Amino acid sequence: MALLTPAERRECECFRDLAFVNPFLPERVELERRALGDAFVPWGLARAPRPDLEPDPNTRTLLARSAELLARLQARAAGGKRADASELELCGHLAVFVLYHRFHDRMTAVALALDEPVARVRAPWFAEFERETEQHLRLGDARLLPEEDAPRLLALLVQIARCFHNVFVRIGGRSEAAVRLRAEIWQSVFTHDLLRYRRCLQDRMVEVPTLVTGPSGTGKELVAAAIGRSGHVPFDVDKSAFVLEEGELFLPLAISSLSPNLVESELFGHRRGAFTGALEDRAGWFERCPGYGTVFLDELGEIDAEIQVKLLRVLQTRAFERIGEHEPRRFRGRLVSATNRDLAAEIERGTFREDLYYRICADRIETPALRDLIAGDAGELEHLVNFATSKLVGERTAGETAEARELAAEVSRWIESNLGLDHPWPGNFRELEQCVRSYLVRGTYRPSLANDGEARSRSNALGDAVRAGELTADELLDRYCAQVYDHVGTYEGAARALGLDRRTVKARAERARTSD
Repeated sequence: MALLTPAERRECECFRDLAFVNPFLPERVELERRALGDAFVPWGLARAPRPDLEPDPNTRTLLARSAELLARLQARAAGGKRADASELELCGHLAVFVLYHRFHDRMTAVALALDEPVARVRAPWFAEFERETEQHLRLGDARLLPEEDAPRLLALLVQIARCFHNVFVRIGGRSEAAVRLRAEIWQSVFTHDLLRYRRCLQDRMVEVPTLVTGPSGTGKELVAAAIGRSGHVPFDVDKSAFVLEEGELFLPLAISSLSPNLVESELFGHRRGAFTGALEDRAGWFERCPGYGTVFLDELGEIDAEIQVKLLRVLQTRAFERIGEHEPRRFRGRLVSATNRDLAAEIERGTFREDLYYRICADRIETPALRDLIAGDAGELEHLVNFATSKLVGERTAGETAEARELAAEVSRWIESNLGLDHPWPGNFRELEQCVRSYLVRGTYRPSLANDGEARSRSNALGDAVRAGELTADELLDRYCAQVYDHVGTYEGAARALGLDRRTVKARAERARTSD
Protein backbone atom coordinates (compact mmCIF):
# COMPACT_ATOMS: atom_id res chain seq x y z
CA MET A 1 0.00 0.00 0.00
CA ALA A 2 1.32 3.47 -0.91
CA LEU A 3 2.67 5.79 1.77
CA LEU A 4 0.96 8.81 0.20
CA THR A 5 -2.73 9.21 -0.38
CA PRO A 6 -3.63 10.72 -3.80
CA ALA A 7 -4.33 14.07 -2.12
CA GLU A 8 -1.00 13.98 -0.26
CA ARG A 9 0.86 13.12 -3.45
CA ARG A 10 -0.68 16.18 -5.11
CA GLU A 11 0.37 18.29 -2.12
CA CYS A 12 3.93 16.95 -2.25
CA GLU A 13 4.12 17.60 -5.98
CA CYS A 14 2.96 21.14 -5.42
CA PHE A 15 5.60 21.79 -2.73
CA ARG A 16 8.26 20.21 -4.95
CA ASP A 17 7.31 22.62 -7.73
CA LEU A 18 7.25 25.53 -5.27
CA ALA A 19 10.77 24.62 -4.13
CA PHE A 20 12.20 24.80 -7.63
CA VAL A 21 9.99 27.17 -9.63
CA ASN A 22 11.37 30.50 -10.81
CA PRO A 23 10.06 32.74 -7.97
CA PHE A 24 9.60 35.72 -10.30
CA LEU A 25 7.22 33.99 -12.69
CA PRO A 26 3.41 34.09 -12.36
CA GLU A 27 3.56 30.28 -12.03
CA ARG A 28 4.84 30.79 -8.49
CA VAL A 29 1.64 32.63 -7.56
CA GLU A 30 -0.52 29.92 -9.12
CA LEU A 31 1.34 27.19 -7.22
CA GLU A 32 0.78 29.07 -3.95
CA ARG A 33 -2.91 29.36 -4.79
CA ARG A 34 -3.09 25.63 -5.45
CA ALA A 35 -1.22 24.75 -2.25
CA LEU A 36 -3.27 27.02 0.04
CA GLY A 37 -6.75 26.97 -1.45
CA ASP A 38 -9.06 29.29 0.47
CA ALA A 39 -6.18 30.42 2.72
CA PHE A 40 -4.35 31.99 -0.24
CA VAL A 41 -3.89 35.79 -0.04
CA PRO A 42 -3.93 37.42 -3.54
CA TRP A 43 -1.06 39.84 -3.89
CA GLY A 44 -0.18 40.46 -7.52
CA LEU A 45 0.95 39.10 -10.86
CA ALA A 46 4.36 37.95 -9.60
CA ARG A 47 6.99 38.91 -7.05
CA ALA A 48 7.79 42.60 -7.26
CA PRO A 49 8.92 45.14 -4.64
CA ARG A 50 5.87 46.56 -2.90
CA PRO A 51 6.10 49.08 -0.05
CA ASP A 52 2.75 48.12 1.45
CA LEU A 53 3.42 44.45 2.30
CA GLU A 54 6.04 41.73 2.66
CA PRO A 55 7.28 40.10 -0.57
CA ASP A 56 4.93 37.15 -0.10
CA PRO A 57 2.17 37.16 2.55
CA ASN A 58 1.55 33.43 2.06
CA THR A 59 5.01 32.21 3.10
CA ARG A 60 4.22 31.58 6.76
CA THR A 61 1.14 29.53 5.92
CA LEU A 62 3.07 27.53 3.32
CA LEU A 63 5.79 26.70 5.87
CA ALA A 64 3.24 25.57 8.46
CA ARG A 65 1.41 23.31 6.00
CA SER A 66 4.56 21.81 4.48
CA ALA A 67 6.10 21.11 7.90
CA GLU A 68 2.87 19.49 9.11
CA LEU A 69 2.67 17.32 6.00
CA LEU A 70 6.29 16.18 6.34
CA ALA A 71 5.85 15.35 10.05
CA ARG A 72 2.71 13.35 9.27
CA LEU A 73 4.45 11.31 6.59
CA GLN A 74 7.50 10.70 8.78
CA ALA A 75 5.27 9.47 11.60
CA ARG A 76 3.48 7.15 9.19
CA ALA A 77 6.79 5.77 7.91
CA ALA A 78 8.03 5.27 11.48
CA GLY A 79 4.91 3.18 12.09
CA GLY A 80 5.94 0.74 9.37
CA LYS A 81 4.56 2.21 6.14
CA ARG A 82 7.08 1.93 3.32
CA ALA A 83 7.53 4.40 0.46
CA ASP A 84 8.41 3.63 -3.14
CA ALA A 85 11.17 5.49 -5.02
CA SER A 86 8.91 8.24 -6.37
CA GLU A 87 7.44 8.88 -2.91
CA LEU A 88 10.91 9.08 -1.38
CA GLU A 89 11.94 11.66 -3.98
CA LEU A 90 8.80 13.75 -3.44
CA CYS A 91 9.28 13.68 0.33
CA GLY A 92 12.90 14.76 -0.16
CA HIS A 93 11.86 17.83 -2.15
CA LEU A 94 9.23 18.59 0.48
CA ALA A 95 11.94 18.46 3.15
CA VAL A 96 14.12 20.90 1.16
CA PHE A 97 11.19 23.34 0.97
CA VAL A 98 10.72 23.14 4.75
CA LEU A 99 14.43 23.58 5.49
CA TYR A 100 14.74 26.62 3.23
CA HIS A 101 11.86 28.46 4.84
CA ARG A 102 12.82 27.47 8.41
CA PHE A 103 16.28 28.97 7.97
CA HIS A 104 15.34 31.65 5.44
CA ASP A 105 16.06 34.72 7.58
CA ARG A 106 19.45 33.43 8.72
CA MET A 107 20.40 32.42 5.17
CA THR A 108 19.39 35.85 3.88
CA ALA A 109 21.65 37.48 6.48
CA VAL A 110 24.54 35.32 5.24
CA ALA A 111 23.64 36.13 1.62
CA LEU A 112 23.82 39.88 2.33
CA ALA A 113 27.15 39.50 4.14
CA LEU A 114 28.64 37.69 1.13
CA ASP A 115 28.37 40.93 -0.85
CA GLU A 116 30.66 42.69 1.63
CA PRO A 117 34.49 42.77 1.21
CA VAL A 118 35.21 40.19 3.91
CA ALA A 119 37.43 37.10 4.04
CA ARG A 120 34.79 34.79 5.44
CA VAL A 121 31.13 34.78 6.43
CA ARG A 122 30.33 32.56 9.36
CA ALA A 123 27.19 30.51 9.81
CA PRO A 124 27.30 29.77 13.56
CA TRP A 125 23.99 27.97 13.29
CA PHE A 126 25.37 25.38 10.85
CA ALA A 127 25.36 22.62 13.49
CA GLU A 128 21.62 23.22 13.99
CA PHE A 129 21.06 23.20 10.23
CA GLU A 130 23.02 19.95 9.91
CA ARG A 131 20.94 18.28 12.64
CA GLU A 132 17.67 19.40 11.10
CA THR A 133 18.85 18.34 7.63
CA GLU A 134 19.50 14.85 8.97
CA GLN A 135 16.06 14.79 10.65
CA HIS A 136 14.12 16.18 7.71
CA LEU A 137 15.85 14.05 5.08
CA ARG A 138 14.87 10.79 6.74
CA LEU A 139 11.72 8.77 6.25
CA GLY A 140 11.65 5.68 8.44
CA ASP A 141 14.92 3.86 7.76
CA ALA A 142 15.36 5.51 4.32
CA ARG A 143 17.62 8.52 3.62
CA LEU A 144 15.90 11.05 1.36
CA LEU A 145 17.98 12.59 -1.43
CA PRO A 146 21.09 10.56 -0.52
CA GLU A 147 23.25 12.67 -2.85
CA GLU A 148 22.68 15.75 -0.66
CA ASP A 149 24.76 16.55 2.42
CA ALA A 150 24.25 19.54 4.72
CA PRO A 151 27.17 21.71 3.47
CA ARG A 152 26.25 21.30 -0.20
CA LEU A 153 22.55 21.90 0.48
CA LEU A 154 23.30 24.98 2.59
CA ALA A 155 25.46 26.48 -0.17
CA LEU A 156 22.63 26.01 -2.68
CA LEU A 157 19.93 27.43 -0.40
CA VAL A 158 22.06 30.46 0.52
CA GLN A 159 22.67 31.07 -3.19
CA ILE A 160 18.93 30.94 -3.82
CA ALA A 161 18.31 33.48 -1.03
CA ARG A 162 21.15 35.63 -2.34
CA CYS A 163 19.94 35.64 -5.93
CA PHE A 164 16.38 36.42 -4.86
CA HIS A 165 17.55 39.40 -2.83
CA ASN A 166 19.86 40.72 -5.57
CA VAL A 167 17.13 40.59 -8.21
CA PHE A 168 14.35 41.78 -5.93
CA VAL A 169 16.09 44.95 -4.69
CA ARG A 170 17.69 45.95 -8.01
CA ILE A 171 14.90 45.47 -10.57
CA GLY A 172 11.72 47.46 -9.94
CA GLY A 173 8.37 47.39 -11.67
CA ARG A 174 5.20 45.28 -11.71
CA SER A 175 4.46 45.32 -15.44
CA GLU A 176 4.79 42.20 -17.56
CA ALA A 177 8.06 43.55 -18.99
CA ALA A 178 9.53 43.98 -15.48
CA VAL A 179 8.30 40.55 -14.36
CA ARG A 180 9.87 38.98 -17.43
CA LEU A 181 13.19 40.74 -16.82
CA ARG A 182 13.45 39.50 -13.22
CA ALA A 183 12.59 35.96 -14.31
CA GLU A 184 15.25 36.04 -17.05
CA ILE A 185 17.92 37.15 -14.58
CA TRP A 186 17.00 34.22 -12.32
CA GLN A 187 17.36 31.85 -15.28
CA SER A 188 20.79 33.30 -16.08
CA VAL A 189 21.93 32.16 -12.62
CA PHE A 190 20.07 28.84 -12.22
CA THR A 191 18.87 28.04 -15.79
CA HIS A 192 15.19 27.27 -16.42
CA ASP A 193 15.59 23.95 -14.52
CA LEU A 194 16.76 24.47 -10.92
CA LEU A 195 16.63 20.70 -10.28
CA ARG A 196 19.21 20.10 -13.01
CA TYR A 197 21.27 23.02 -11.70
CA ARG A 198 21.26 21.41 -8.25
CA ARG A 199 22.32 18.06 -9.66
CA CYS A 200 25.25 19.11 -11.85
CA LEU A 201 25.62 22.82 -12.73
CA GLN A 202 26.54 24.63 -9.51
CA ASP A 203 30.22 24.96 -10.53
CA ARG A 204 29.67 25.12 -14.29
CA MET A 205 27.54 28.21 -14.92
CA VAL A 206 30.70 30.35 -15.00
CA GLU A 207 31.29 28.81 -18.44
CA VAL A 208 28.11 30.45 -19.82
CA PRO A 209 28.70 34.14 -20.70
CA THR A 210 25.74 36.52 -20.65
CA LEU A 211 25.12 39.45 -23.02
CA VAL A 212 22.81 42.22 -21.78
CA THR A 213 21.41 44.46 -24.50
CA GLY A 214 18.95 47.34 -24.48
CA PRO A 215 18.69 51.13 -24.78
CA SER A 216 20.94 53.39 -22.74
CA GLY A 217 19.68 54.10 -19.21
CA THR A 218 17.64 50.89 -18.84
CA GLY A 219 19.72 49.37 -16.04
CA LYS A 220 22.02 46.96 -17.87
CA GLU A 221 24.64 47.24 -15.14
CA LEU A 222 21.99 46.50 -12.49
CA VAL A 223 21.13 43.30 -14.37
CA ALA A 224 24.80 42.38 -14.62
CA ALA A 225 25.34 43.05 -10.91
CA ALA A 226 22.34 40.91 -9.96
CA ILE A 227 23.82 38.01 -11.95
CA GLY A 228 27.41 38.63 -10.92
CA ARG A 229 26.66 38.82 -7.19
CA SER A 230 24.63 35.60 -7.17
CA GLY A 231 27.29 33.00 -7.94
CA HIS A 232 27.67 29.72 -6.08
CA VAL A 233 30.02 30.01 -3.07
CA PRO A 234 30.87 26.65 -1.40
CA PHE A 235 30.60 26.19 2.37
CA ASP A 236 33.73 25.18 4.32
CA VAL A 237 32.68 22.74 7.05
CA ASP A 238 36.00 22.89 8.92
CA LYS A 239 35.76 26.67 9.28
CA SER A 240 31.95 26.65 9.61
CA ALA A 241 31.92 29.53 7.14
CA PHE A 242 31.76 30.63 3.53
CA VAL A 243 35.43 31.39 2.85
CA LEU A 244 36.00 34.03 0.19
CA GLU A 245 39.15 34.51 -1.84
CA GLU A 246 40.79 37.92 -1.82
CA GLY A 247 39.23 40.20 -4.42
CA GLU A 248 35.89 41.58 -5.49
CA LEU A 249 33.00 39.35 -6.57
CA PHE A 250 31.80 41.82 -9.22
CA LEU A 251 34.44 43.56 -11.33
CA PRO A 252 32.95 46.13 -13.77
CA LEU A 253 34.92 47.80 -16.55
CA ALA A 254 33.48 50.72 -18.56
CA ILE A 255 35.20 50.22 -21.91
CA SER A 256 34.04 53.51 -23.44
CA SER A 257 35.76 55.59 -20.74
CA LEU A 258 39.24 54.08 -21.26
CA SER A 259 41.79 53.94 -24.06
CA PRO A 260 42.37 50.54 -25.70
CA ASN A 261 45.74 50.22 -23.90
CA LEU A 262 44.15 50.84 -20.52
CA VAL A 263 41.30 48.42 -21.27
CA GLU A 264 43.83 45.72 -22.15
CA SER A 265 45.85 46.42 -18.99
CA GLU A 266 42.76 46.42 -16.75
CA LEU A 267 41.57 43.10 -18.15
CA PHE A 268 44.80 41.14 -18.53
CA GLY A 269 47.21 42.88 -16.17
CA HIS A 270 50.80 43.73 -17.03
CA ARG A 271 54.40 43.12 -16.14
CA ARG A 272 56.58 45.92 -14.80
CA GLY A 273 58.16 47.79 -17.71
CA ALA A 274 55.79 46.32 -20.31
CA PHE A 275 54.92 49.85 -21.45
CA THR A 276 55.50 53.44 -20.40
CA GLY A 277 53.96 53.95 -16.99
CA ALA A 278 53.98 50.25 -16.02
CA LEU A 279 55.96 50.81 -12.82
CA GLU A 280 55.07 47.52 -11.13
CA ASP A 281 53.57 44.13 -11.81
CA ARG A 282 49.79 44.29 -11.81
CA ALA A 283 47.07 41.63 -11.89
CA GLY A 284 44.11 42.37 -14.16
CA TRP A 285 40.41 41.72 -13.74
CA PHE A 286 40.56 38.23 -15.27
CA GLU A 287 43.28 37.18 -12.85
CA ARG A 288 41.76 38.79 -9.76
CA CYS A 289 38.27 37.40 -10.36
CA PRO A 290 37.55 34.39 -8.09
CA GLY A 291 35.82 31.27 -9.38
CA TYR A 292 32.45 32.47 -8.09
CA GLY A 293 32.96 36.07 -9.28
CA THR A 294 32.06 37.97 -12.45
CA VAL A 295 33.87 40.36 -14.79
CA PHE A 296 31.43 42.84 -16.35
CA LEU A 297 32.36 44.54 -19.64
CA ASP A 298 30.13 47.56 -20.16
CA GLU A 299 29.75 48.89 -23.74
CA LEU A 300 31.35 45.80 -25.26
CA GLY A 301 30.57 47.09 -28.76
CA GLU A 302 33.34 49.68 -28.39
CA ILE A 303 36.14 47.22 -27.61
CA ASP A 304 39.25 47.43 -29.79
CA ALA A 305 39.72 44.82 -32.56
CA GLU A 306 43.01 43.49 -31.12
CA ILE A 307 41.48 43.04 -27.67
CA GLN A 308 38.54 41.21 -29.28
CA VAL A 309 41.00 38.52 -30.43
CA LYS A 310 42.40 38.12 -26.91
CA LEU A 311 38.93 38.10 -25.39
CA LEU A 312 37.86 35.36 -27.80
CA ARG A 313 40.80 33.24 -26.63
CA VAL A 314 39.80 33.73 -22.98
CA LEU A 315 36.27 32.52 -23.74
CA GLN A 316 37.51 29.55 -25.76
CA THR A 317 40.34 28.34 -23.52
CA ARG A 318 39.96 30.32 -20.23
CA ALA A 319 43.68 31.17 -20.68
CA PHE A 320 45.49 34.53 -21.02
CA GLU A 321 48.83 36.22 -20.27
CA ARG A 322 49.66 39.54 -18.68
CA ILE A 323 50.98 42.20 -21.07
CA GLY A 324 54.73 41.67 -21.38
CA GLU A 325 54.64 38.07 -20.07
CA HIS A 326 54.33 34.60 -21.55
CA GLU A 327 53.24 32.80 -18.39
CA PRO A 328 49.73 31.39 -18.95
CA ARG A 329 47.11 32.30 -16.38
CA ARG A 330 43.52 31.16 -16.00
CA PHE A 331 40.22 33.04 -15.81
CA ARG A 332 37.99 31.15 -13.37
CA GLY A 333 35.00 33.45 -13.16
CA ARG A 334 32.04 34.38 -15.32
CA LEU A 335 31.84 37.03 -18.05
CA VAL A 336 28.83 39.32 -18.41
CA SER A 337 28.85 41.97 -21.16
CA ALA A 338 26.51 44.80 -22.08
CA THR A 339 25.96 47.03 -25.07
CA ASN A 340 23.34 49.33 -26.55
CA ARG A 341 24.86 48.93 -30.02
CA ASP A 342 23.47 46.73 -32.75
CA LEU A 343 26.23 44.12 -32.84
CA ALA A 344 24.80 42.54 -36.02
CA ALA A 345 25.31 45.88 -37.77
CA GLU A 346 28.80 46.18 -36.26
CA ILE A 347 29.63 42.73 -37.66
CA GLU A 348 28.40 43.84 -41.09
CA ARG A 349 30.67 46.91 -40.90
CA GLY A 350 33.59 44.72 -39.87
CA THR A 351 34.10 46.41 -36.48
CA PHE A 352 33.03 43.45 -34.35
CA ARG A 353 34.09 39.83 -34.76
CA GLU A 354 31.32 37.38 -35.61
CA ASP A 355 33.06 34.49 -33.82
CA LEU A 356 33.30 36.59 -30.64
CA TYR A 357 29.63 37.49 -30.90
CA TYR A 358 28.60 33.84 -30.89
CA ARG A 359 30.84 33.21 -27.88
CA ILE A 360 29.33 35.97 -25.74
CA CYS A 361 25.62 35.57 -26.52
CA ALA A 362 24.89 32.00 -25.37
CA ASP A 363 22.69 33.66 -22.75
CA ARG A 364 21.07 36.98 -23.69
CA ILE A 365 18.88 39.41 -21.78
CA GLU A 366 17.27 42.52 -23.24
CA THR A 367 16.37 45.32 -20.85
CA PRO A 368 13.04 47.05 -21.68
CA ALA A 369 12.66 50.77 -22.27
CA LEU A 370 11.01 52.73 -19.46
CA ARG A 371 8.03 53.65 -21.65
CA ASP A 372 7.34 49.91 -22.08
CA LEU A 373 7.48 49.40 -18.31
CA ILE A 374 4.99 52.23 -17.67
CA ALA A 375 2.81 51.63 -20.76
CA GLY A 376 0.35 54.39 -19.79
CA ASP A 377 -0.33 52.91 -16.32
CA ALA A 378 -0.45 55.61 -13.60
CA GLY A 379 -0.08 52.98 -10.86
CA GLU A 380 3.05 51.55 -12.48
CA LEU A 381 4.49 55.05 -12.90
CA GLU A 382 4.06 55.77 -9.18
CA HIS A 383 5.53 52.37 -8.31
CA LEU A 384 8.67 53.06 -10.36
CA VAL A 385 8.94 56.60 -9.03
CA ASN A 386 8.72 55.15 -5.50
CA PHE A 387 11.52 52.76 -6.45
CA ALA A 388 13.64 55.82 -7.35
CA THR A 389 12.66 57.94 -4.33
CA SER A 390 13.39 55.10 -1.90
CA LYS A 391 17.01 55.05 -3.14
CA LEU A 392 17.23 58.83 -2.87
CA VAL A 393 15.46 59.45 0.45
CA GLY A 394 16.02 56.02 2.02
CA GLU A 395 13.80 53.46 3.71
CA ARG A 396 15.84 52.63 6.81
CA THR A 397 13.21 54.01 9.20
CA ALA A 398 9.42 54.33 9.15
CA GLY A 399 9.85 58.09 8.73
CA GLU A 400 12.09 57.70 5.68
CA THR A 401 9.69 55.18 4.13
CA ALA A 402 6.74 57.53 4.60
CA GLU A 403 8.76 60.45 3.18
CA ALA A 404 9.78 58.40 0.12
CA ARG A 405 6.14 57.47 -0.58
CA GLU A 406 4.93 61.05 -0.16
CA LEU A 407 7.63 62.31 -2.54
CA ALA A 408 6.77 59.55 -5.03
CA ALA A 409 3.10 60.54 -5.00
CA GLU A 410 3.98 64.23 -5.58
CA VAL A 411 6.38 63.45 -8.43
CA SER A 412 3.89 61.08 -10.07
CA ARG A 413 1.11 63.69 -9.98
CA TRP A 414 3.48 66.28 -11.45
CA ILE A 415 4.53 63.92 -14.27
CA GLU A 416 0.92 63.07 -15.13
CA SER A 417 -0.09 66.75 -15.22
CA ASN A 418 2.95 68.13 -17.03
CA LEU A 419 4.50 65.34 -19.10
CA GLY A 420 1.66 62.83 -19.39
CA LEU A 421 1.67 59.06 -19.09
CA ASP A 422 2.81 58.76 -22.71
CA HIS A 423 6.01 60.77 -22.21
CA PRO A 424 8.63 58.79 -24.21
CA TRP A 425 11.37 58.91 -21.53
CA PRO A 426 14.26 58.80 -24.04
CA GLY A 427 16.72 58.66 -21.12
CA ASN A 428 14.82 55.69 -19.63
CA PHE A 429 15.20 54.99 -15.89
CA ARG A 430 18.22 57.27 -15.68
CA GLU A 431 16.00 60.13 -16.87
CA LEU A 432 13.30 59.19 -14.35
CA GLU A 433 15.87 59.41 -11.55
CA GLN A 434 16.95 62.80 -12.93
CA CYS A 435 13.30 63.90 -12.92
CA VAL A 436 12.90 62.84 -9.26
CA ARG A 437 16.04 64.73 -8.20
CA SER A 438 15.03 67.81 -10.16
CA TYR A 439 11.57 67.83 -8.59
CA LEU A 440 13.07 67.33 -5.12
CA VAL A 441 15.24 70.43 -5.58
CA ARG A 442 13.05 72.74 -7.69
CA GLY A 443 9.56 71.29 -7.70
CA THR A 444 9.71 70.83 -11.47
CA TYR A 445 11.62 69.00 -14.22
CA ARG A 446 12.67 69.98 -17.70
CA PRO A 447 13.69 67.28 -20.21
CA SER A 448 17.40 67.15 -20.96
CA LEU A 449 19.33 69.30 -23.42
CA ALA A 450 19.95 66.22 -25.54
CA ASN A 451 16.23 65.85 -26.09
CA ASP A 452 15.90 69.58 -26.79
CA GLY A 453 18.70 69.28 -29.33
CA GLU A 454 16.95 66.45 -31.12
CA ALA A 455 13.74 68.48 -31.21
CA ARG A 456 15.58 71.50 -32.62
CA SER A 457 17.16 69.32 -35.28
CA ARG A 458 13.73 68.02 -36.33
CA SER A 459 12.34 71.58 -36.31
CA ASN A 460 15.15 72.82 -38.58
CA ALA A 461 14.63 69.89 -40.93
CA LEU A 462 10.89 70.70 -41.12
CA GLY A 463 11.62 74.35 -41.96
CA ASP A 464 14.04 73.32 -44.72
CA ALA A 465 11.50 70.88 -46.18
CA VAL A 466 8.72 73.54 -46.18
CA ARG A 467 10.96 76.14 -47.89
CA ALA A 468 11.92 73.58 -50.53
CA GLY A 469 8.27 72.60 -51.11
CA GLU A 470 9.07 68.95 -50.52
CA LEU A 471 6.03 68.00 -48.40
CA THR A 472 2.43 67.17 -49.23
CA ALA A 473 -0.26 68.72 -47.02
CA ASP A 474 -0.66 65.41 -45.18
CA GLU A 475 3.09 65.08 -44.60
CA LEU A 476 3.28 68.67 -43.40
CA LEU A 477 0.55 68.06 -40.80
CA ASP A 478 2.27 64.83 -39.67
CA ARG A 479 5.61 66.60 -39.18
CA TYR A 480 4.02 69.63 -37.51
CA CYS A 481 2.16 67.39 -35.03
CA ALA A 482 5.49 65.72 -34.18
CA GLN A 483 7.17 69.10 -33.72
CA VAL A 484 4.45 70.47 -31.41
CA TYR A 485 4.57 67.24 -29.42
CA ASP A 486 8.38 67.61 -29.07
CA HIS A 487 7.86 71.16 -27.77
CA VAL A 488 4.97 70.48 -25.38
CA GLY A 489 6.06 67.03 -24.18
CA THR A 490 2.64 65.33 -24.08
CA TYR A 491 0.04 64.30 -26.64
CA GLU A 492 -2.70 65.88 -24.51
CA GLY A 493 -0.92 69.24 -24.50
CA ALA A 494 -0.12 69.05 -28.22
CA ALA A 495 -3.75 68.20 -28.99
CA ARG A 496 -4.93 71.26 -27.03
CA ALA A 497 -2.45 73.53 -28.83
CA LEU A 498 -3.39 72.20 -32.26
CA GLY A 499 -7.15 71.95 -31.68
CA LEU A 500 -7.07 68.26 -32.71
CA ASP A 501 -8.03 64.99 -31.08
CA ARG A 502 -5.25 63.44 -28.98
CA ARG A 503 -5.40 60.16 -30.94
CA THR A 504 -5.01 62.06 -34.21
CA VAL A 505 -1.94 63.91 -32.92
CA LYS A 506 -0.36 60.70 -31.66
CA ALA A 507 -1.01 58.80 -34.90
CA ARG A 508 0.38 61.61 -37.08
CA ALA A 509 3.44 62.21 -34.87
CA GLU A 510 4.29 58.52 -34.85
CA ARG A 511 3.83 58.33 -38.62
CA ALA A 512 6.20 61.31 -39.03
CA ARG A 513 8.90 59.57 -36.98
CA THR A 514 8.47 56.35 -38.94
CA SER A 515 8.99 58.19 -42.21
CA ASP A 516 12.09 60.09 -40.98
